[in-house]
Amino acid sequence: MNKLYYIVCDDKDTTLFEGRYQGRTRGGALKFLKQVIGRKTLNGLVFTITEIPVPLIREIVAEMLAGGGGGATPAVAPATNVVPITRPEPEARPERYDAFADTAGADATPPTPEAKPAKSKSKANNKPAAPETKVGNPGQAH
Repeated sequence: MNKLYYIVCDDKDTTLFEGRYQGRTRGGALKFLKQVIGRKTLNGLVFTITEIPVPLIREIVAEMLAGGGGGATPAVAPATNVVPITRPEPEARPERYDAFADTAGADATPPTPEAKPAKSKSKANNKPAAPETKVGNPGQAH
């Protein structure tokens, strides 16, 4: 059974082909596209080949014809099992109880920065003390 394919092929911002193809396989649609655009391969192109099932198309057409010719107001039967969607009640806003919480009162004191330990200096020449041994790769030269 033949299938209907919708094909779009672009090269950067240019549409090379946009249309339909009716055939048995997607491979046939690929061959058709190559013939239409005149290339042996589709490398570098952006393309899509979408199968449109013919039974689905027939069903849609039958619904449109039975519904009064597809005028401005389509004939759609109201669904019987529809449950109305209601918004949930808003929950209480979560509060933060940490250092980043907003402070509402003026009695809150700003956080004080931690004091850094003073560098020790040797008393002999007013030079800084020898650097501490670094942790790292023991085979690495400093």
